[in-house]
Amino acid sequence: MTSSRQLFSVLGFVIFLSFCLKPTVTVDFIPTDPLFTSQWYISNKDHPSADINAPQAWNRHKASGRGVTVAVIDNYFDILHDDLLNATVQSLSRNFVDDSANVSPSKSVANAISSKGTSLAGMVLARTNEVAAIGLAYNAFFAPLTVAHTIKAEQIAAALVFEKDRIQIYCNTWMSEDGFGYKTQIPDVISNALEEGVTTGRAGKGNIYVFPAGSSYTKTLGVPESTNFDGYANNPYTITVGALTRTGYPGTGAYHNPGLSIMGVVPASSSLTDTVVRKVC
Repeated sequence: MTSSRQLFSVLGFVIFLSFCLKPTVTVDFIPTDPLFTSQWYISNKDHPSADINAPQAWNRHKASGRGVTVAVIDNYFDILHDDLLNATVQSLSRNFVDDSANVSPSKSVANAISSKGTSLAGMVLARTNEVAAIGLAYNAFFAPLTVAHTIKAEQIAAALVFEKDRIQIYCNTWMSEDGFGYKTQIPDVISNALEEGVTTGRAGKGNIYVFPAGSSYTKTLGVPESTNFDGYANNPYTITVGALTRTGYPGTGAYHNPGLSIMGVVPASSSLTDTVVRKVC
């Protein structure tokens, strides 16, 4: 299962990939967004080895995600948030529940603001505008893709290949069942969509699908969870990422599952992290 803390393990690889796909020239700057100094995963003065080195990527390598579009697949999004409004591409916004462009079908604004999809989008894509925080790829574009809270395989499959030549990275924060000690199979329609995106998407270069390692390690009845049993995290067409704590140690407990399919770990959790997540978006 994907928790709010687990979002960071996904966003770290998303931003790494967005830096690599299209490096660009930008003017060196020091962010003036009021929450920037609290974003330890960007620049960690207490434990420098535990951050993601975003300022160095911005200034030394001139990379900010410009020209890259990141899709986030989840249940709700607050695309009217000041940090996301100018990042969102309307033509790439889709609700696969009712086949509309309304990606914020929540019963209240509070539900959309607190959704993990909105939080992750803010961490990755928030514009630098002195409103709240700065996104790791603050010049990348946002494609919000809404699916039902009760997972429908056809909706997920459609989202995974939606505008596959215009979207480079698909970040998956929607809830999926972990293995709980046994192998979970991906429905054929989703497996086929992943293969299609990787082999034909992005004009033949292949789409990039990022999944979290999972967050059910301590929730099983005496059976430690593992990505080895997760049909999504252990799929040859996905990139699975795990978590590091604020001090740089591997994350443990309910927000991080171990496993052989994990391809990397990034900053993930602390009480301060959770506070920043809620404040950014």
